Amino acid sequence: MLHHQQEYDRILEAYSKPLRTVVSISIDADEKLTINNPIEASGSYRYPDLTNQVHYLLNAVEQTINTELETEILFIRSYDRAKDSISEVVDMPKTRLNLLIKLHYQSKGTLSKGKRDQFSEITDDELARIELAFQAAFADQTLELDT
Repeated sequence: MLHHQQEYDRILEAYSKPLRTVVSISIDADEKLTINNPIEASGSYRYPDLTNQVHYLLNAVEQTINTELETEILFIRSYDRAKDSISEVVDMPKTRLNLLIKLHYQSKGTLSKGKRDQFSEITDDELARIELAFQAAFADQTLELDT
């Protein structure tokens, strides 16, 4: 849904815009919402036509299963390979290892010079081996962050 925000908004509007012409509401000083015409409005809530919304949701679930889930599984496998490979080069707590992998991912496979001092215990030779291990683990993916 986040990848198709305009379509999502359009589908919601397709339901809520006509509903606003049928339902009369008021909000008092205590921010209590009151439906002023509950009898006329009840059919809109009791038996709504959500055909378009269901089709949109079906397409979103289908895309998640066919595209995004596959991408996520590929990422998790690569991440696990990177953890295992890097752990063979250096021994460090899981939180530091996860940070090291995150920083490599953000820099597309290398540790930036600005972040290097956070891992002063790692020698240059070890860092070179870590970068190769990371790049090998993520070789079947493009190293671009989803924003």
